[in-house]
Amino acid sequence: MRMNRTMMYALVCLWELAQTPCDWALATRIAAKHGLPIAYCYKVLEALFRVGLVESARGQGFRLARPLERITCLELVNACNGRPSQEAGLNLEFAKGFNSRIDGLLANLSIQDLVGTYNSQAQQG
Repeated sequence: MRMNRTMMYALVCLWELAQTPCDWALATRIAAKHGLPIAYCYKVLEALFRVGLVESARGQGFRLARPLERITCLELVNACNGRPSQEAGLNLEFAKGFNSRIDGLLANLSIQDLVGTYNSQAQQG
C-alpha cells in the first residue's frame, strides 16, 4: 500500500494543526504554508472533520480533535479512502486476511509514531 496524494495532504494538515494544538487554523493558511492547492486542502480537512479527527468552526478554521498520538494511521487511511468496499470482488479469504492484518498494523500505529520515525531517520541521514 502506498500513500496517495489525499493521504499525504491529510498528514500535512494533521501535522500543521499539531504544531499549535489549541489554536484554530484556516485551510488557506495551511495550503499557502505548504504549497497545497487550497480547494484540495479544504476538501481533505472536511474529510478529517467528518470522521472526527479535527474540529471545525465557521470563520475560525480547523484544529485537532485529539493529539496525534491518539490518532491512528488506520483512521487516516479510512478518512481519506473510506472503508474498503466488499463490492470490489475480493471474496478470497486470503485477501480478507491480508486486509485484516494491514488494518491491525495501522490501528496500532499512531500518526505521532509515524512522524517520530520519520524525524529520527531524517536526523540520522
